[in-house]
Amino acid sequence: MRSMNRTAAFVIAAAVVATGCGPAPVPAPLAEVTIYWEFDRNTFIDGVASFISYDTNVNRPGFGSGPCPQSGVSFVTVADRNGNQLSGAVPCVNQSVQGVLLAAFPGPSTYFVTGWREGGGVPLYRGQVTINAVTGAFNFGTAFARGIPDDLTVDAVLTDPFRNATCGVAGIDQLQGWIEDGHGSLVWRNSINCGPSFIPSIQFGQVDRDFLFLWFDTIDRRVSPPDIPWSRCDFGFAHFTPNIFSLQMELGACVPAPP
Repeated sequence: MRSMNRTAAFVIAAAVVATGCGPAPVPAPLAEVTIYWEFDRNTFIDGVASFISYDTNVNRPGFGSGPCPQSGVSFVTVADRNGNQLSGAVPCVNQSVQGVLLAAFPGPSTYFVTGWREGGGVPLYRGQVTINAVTGAFNFGTAFARGIPDDLTVDAVLTDPFRNATCGVAGIDQLQGWIEDGHGSLVWRNSINCGPSFIPSIQFGQVDRDFLFLWFDTIDRRVSPPDIPWSRCDFGFAHFTPNIFSLQMELGACVPAPP
């Protein structure tokens, strides 16, 4: 990273104003910091919250410049704790590594890293790292940027004559949902009981921003084995803002089965 083009570095500078007589104080020389980044996809599977680490080869040369293949991040911006931008739009893979070289005042500082996708209007990942900058030393740290979530709710629209029916009228008592992200990772899988007076709907809660793929099963557990009267298979949709929408179900179970 020390060979990175210095013109890509954003220099934090403060004007020193002399007051009274005598020479102005000499500011401390700037140090250099190297900020690496990787990304963590939030997951909620079988009732357990966890995460998946993406693009972890942060400083291995040889990848060239471009987007990070797992997270789908195209470029990264770095800011200080006050929101002042310390970099422009840095390619996620920048001169063969996932990082950027900045000039900074000596001492510990916290840097905030945000991951973006080309053509998207909202950030996808955000994290921070604290680095103690020492003049003349190799100062570095890795920001672990977590996925930024938005709420997601999907209502099931059953086929006639049950189009607006409750779960009790439709003869179903459980709903199951699966979500994959754009990289193909399973990020959400859970079963939801559906009471007789409930509308068939899954409130997924907070799901990371991405282009997602959804599987949705309606289940009747009164029979053995349980029946799946309606389902929706591998439905792709954009999730970059809070989403609530209705989804037309299809008769029968998904083939092949959900992930």
